[in-house]
Amino acid sequence: MSLLPYIVMYLCTNNRLRSVIAQRLTHKHYPTHIQAISAGVRHNIEPPLDFAVAVMKEVDIDISTHVPTHIKAVKADVNLVISLSPEARHGALLYADEHNCETFHWPCPDPSLLQGNREQILWGYRELRNQLETKIVKYFSEYLS
Repeated sequence: MSLLPYIVMYLCTNNRLRSVIAQRLTHKHYPTHIQAISAGVRHNIEPPLDFAVAVMKEVDIDISTHVPTHIKAVKADVNLVISLSPEARHGALLYADEHNCETFHWPCPDPSLLQGNREQILWGYRELRNQLETKIVKYFSEYLS
């Protein structure tokens, strides 16, 4: 890899769930080689969802103090934008055209839409966390090798 740190932006709808989880998991696995940031395509000021905070605490990552960022507020020289929601995909393509960077779309379920009891909903959030962690490790371990 020629650029260190490599800067990846995870882009989601509100920057309260999927993108925050991906950002923090990337930092956990690649703290020196990859700078991960996250943003949303909607203006949002609400903190991360409680279920997201809970499942990240299970893996010793605290996202409770995360402050959502809008994509237009990102000032970093991003190398790659990974969109995680259908709405964010369009935003990622526009951003990439303006900033000359790569994009990928990793479609992810939105566990905030789940219904059921607390344990059923937590299961959905865990699935998202685990799915993102698998994708992150697979992609960046190949990239860094």
